[in-house]
Amino acid sequence: MLQWVRSLVYTTLLFACTMAFGVAVLVSAVLPLTIEQRYVIPRNWGLFHTWLAKVVCGLGYVVEGRENLPKGPFVSLWKHSSTWDTLAQMFVVPTAAWLLKREVTWIPIVGWAVSTYKPIAINRRAGHSAVNQVVKQGKERLAAGMGEQMLTLVFSRDDESEADLVGMELAARAGYDPAAGITLWRKMGAASKGAPPEFLSTHPSGPTRIKDIEANLPKVEGLYRRAPRPTRRFEPPPVGTK
Repeated sequence: MLQWVRSLVYTTLLFACTMAFGVAVLVSAVLPLTIEQRYVIPRNWGLFHTWLAKVVCGLGYVVEGRENLPKGPFVSLWKHSSTWDTLAQMFVVPTAAWLLKREVTWIPIVGWAVSTYKPIAINRRAGHSAVNQVVKQGKERLAAGMGEQMLTLVFSRDDESEADLVGMELAARAGYDPAAGITLWRKMGAASKGAPPEFLSTHPSGPTRIKDIEANLPKVEGLYRRAPRPTRRFEPPPVGTK
């Protein structure tokens, strides 16, 4: 219960303060300042909210390996962006030209503020042309001297759900029962009692994942039936082992 209350308090402050920072960005956009000069606002947005996460939720962090970042332009790939990762990107790496889905720029105030930093906003439904768009705009940003790197910014519940579906297909092709995910998420749900509701998370909830698996099983059942069964089975670890 306490974890849920902390999450609710933090998320409420996150939304409210992000709106305030968004207004500050829009005001700064009409001033004679460069993007690099205005980047102090999102950088402090990230620093403030990671500090707030430590105060409210007890979530601290340690940054290691920063000395290994290249001195010149580079591409920064964040393996699994969560809300915290989005905050940390603002101050862990140098000024950046963000790569994100275009729908983000449609959000009132916050999305408009993001647009002032000239991100690479792609249409994720455009398929291969979206990749070409990233290459073209990325070269333009680097040629214009905008930012010292590019990085991914958004990894949403939609991305998680898409990854789940890809995982189902890969499992079926490898001969593993794609329906096993239903049992997995039931166990995960039982082990995560007291977790915050889905709308406060960057991940789909267990019931949502189960519903998606059940809805998409007919699409991969044929692959599973035709696939050779794996020669190696992975049994649960003995009780008491880590």
